[in-house]
Amino acid sequence: MKISVRMLRPPNYYVLIRHRFTKTVKKIGPEEEKALDFAKQVQSIYELLGEEGVRQLLAKDASEVPGSDPLKPAVPTLAEYSTRWLAQLPNAVEYTTLKCYQLNVKYLVGGTANPDEEPDQAALGQLPLNAITHA
Repeated sequence: MKISVRMLRPPNYYVLIRHRFTKTVKKIGPEEEKALDFAKQVQSIYELLGEEGVRQLLAKDASEVPGSDPLKPAVPTLAEYSTRWLAQLPNAVEYTTLKCYQLNVKYLVGGTANPDEEPDQAALGQLPLNAITHA
C-alpha cells in the first residue's frame, strides 16, 4: 500500500491511497498537517487491521476526518477476530487441521478446551488485539 499527501486542487490537501491496482483519493482540507496525520492513521490502521480497517475508516463521513481528535478505530477482541478467521478456513484447510485450529482457538479465547468446564475470566478472548503481546 502506498500513501501520499498532495495538493491537487489548491488550497486543499488530499490523501492518495494506492493498493492492489486501485486508487482512492480522500479530500482532507487546507491544512497539510491534518492530511499527514490522516495518512499516518491510514498506514497504522492498515498494519493493525488490514484492508477492512482502511475501508471502514474511508467510509466514515468526511466531516469527521479533519477534526482535531484523532480517529480511533474499534479494535476487535481476540474472540471476534477468531470467529471471523475460523469462518474463512473451511475451504482453505483440511478437516483435521480445521478441528485442531478450532480447539486451539477455543482454548485461547475461553481458557479451556474441555466443554464441561466453565470459561476462565482471565482468558485472552476479551482483550483487544493490540493489547495482546508475545510476552
